[in-house]
Amino acid sequence: DKNGKRNIGLAKAFSQPLDEAVWLIRLVQAYDCVADLLSAADRALVKDHLIRPAVKVIKAQSCGIHNHECWHLSAYGLAGLALEDPALVDEAIHSKLGLLQQLEKGVRSDNCWFEGAWGYHFYTMEALEPFVTALANRGIPPPAAYKRLFDAPFGQVTPNWKLPAVNDCARLGFARGDKGELYERAWTWWRDDTYAWWLAARPRTTRAYALGGTPLSENRRAAPAFGSVNYGATGFAVLRSRTPGAKTDLPDNYVAVDYGPYGGGHEHPDKLNLILSAHGEMLAEDPGCINYGNSRHWQWYKASLAHNEPVMDGKNQRYTAGKCLFFDKTENRSCACFDAGEAYPGARVRRAVALVDDVVLDLVTVASPASHDWEWAFHCRGKVEPSVPTAELKLPPPDEKSKYGFGREADGTDAWRWTTQVREGRFDGTWSANWRKPDGTVSLGLVQRVVDLKSGQPLAGRLRTAVGSAQPPPETFDLAVPGVTGGELAFATVMTPGRAAAEVNLRNVVRPDDGSLRLACEVGGKAFRLVVTDDGKVTVGENW
Repeated sequence: DKNGKRNIGLAKAFSQPLDEAVWLIRLVQAYDCVADLLSAADRALVKDHLIRPAVKVIKAQSCGIHNHECWHLSAYGLAGLALEDPALVDEAIHSKLGLLQQLEKGVRSDNCWFEGAWGYHFYTMEALEPFVTALANRGIPPPAAYKRLFDAPFGQVTPNWKLPAVNDCARLGFARGDKGELYERAWTWWRDDTYAWWLAARPRTTRAYALGGTPLSENRRAAPAFGSVNYGATGFAVLRSRTPGAKTDLPDNYVAVDYGPYGGGHEHPDKLNLILSAHGEMLAEDPGCINYGNSRHWQWYKASLAHNEPVMDGKNQRYTAGKCLFFDKTENRSCACFDAGEAYPGARVRRAVALVDDVVLDLVTVASPASHDWEWAFHCRGKVEPSVPTAELKLPPPDEKSKYGFGREADGTDAWRWTTQVREGRFDGTWSANWRKPDGTVSLGLVQRVVDLKSGQPLAGRLRTAVGSAQPPPETFDLAVPGVTGGELAFATVMTPGRAAAEVNLRNVVRPDDGSLRLACEVGGKAFRLVVTDDGKVTVGENW
């Protein structure tokens, strides 16, 4: 089997039923193409001694509502059509793990596949496509719920036409015309204007178009509106804005916050993780994943420290559901507030974010009756230049052959050991950093003040920088991670893509008697203020 163990009956042609199902789909399609050219004896040989035994192997192991089961049902459903077995086809459609139930229970109300990773979202779409296509060829229309999977990605695509590598996923390209095999089918089935606009960007050279494509009418090529959107069921909010003068289909600035709920085994402990893309470039991103058999996947890529979020006592978060407390958007200004739920035992952790033009205002607050060690993890593309002097810090090397092998997740305490070029210094309440591109220009400026909310005074702490593995490997990003100790804290941050930290004047961070928290700053001479109430309502303005 896939774990190297002898397991007779689990699969036969491959090491697991998933791969057996992928293989059987192609095999049945090939058989369907040539069956009329075979003798009756040869057809019986293929049906009775290849297809039916393969179906039996695949059906012997069910996976519930899951991407694997979608491949399984697609395989035995197609086999049922080839075998002219109505009962097998009906089971693939109507059973408790069949096509309709997978779509009803696996697709959330905001159209995203429940496992929370774009790789598995498209993998599920690709699994169902052969069976749905075959049914459509027999006069059975595709389920409306299947279309929702096609609609979901447009709201989350980043300004550089990628989908964020959240959870167990690589960073997927999603430029116009990508996934053409799928969207050719979708256009033929549903004639959605967005799909026509999508397909019109490239020559239509896919197999799906060659076998059954539909012409694009000239009046069906309007670009969809790309605005700020909150995927409430999936727990992923996107804030968008345009830099003044930018004229692209996609707004060129993008901030996203991942807040839950738990999506199963492919989820990462990353509530309140922040992703930033600005001026059309990816800056601060989710690390995604690598091969599951690699210890680095479990000890670094899945670690809370590898995401842009708070970390308590050096450990990974609990797997839980966060929530969105507030979300508001206007043409070029969006703001939101999120709660991490039970991710941090005994502590309330929130994040309020605002995007105004290309300025990001970020307020992370923690509240706990006990004192804890808190890190504000952040990493960005480019070479980091911190405002405070740092010295080399020697850490033990990672254990490449640790007990956290395939499928065994670490608790996060070893995550720092997977970084390199670690340096450490001290800051006195406020620190800043620039991340520079290879040509020397600034990709991101950042200024942060850490405040003890009980005393209202800035809080000193350590600042650690390092280099960490990014997406896709072997690319890296540079970390700048402040660490402080306390029970009620605020990390107040101003991020300025394309501009140096010196252009930011972080004037004050105060908590008035009404319990709100207020951040006031100036960027390039323009004043900004962010106000967050105790119940999570956010107000942001310019020149106040």
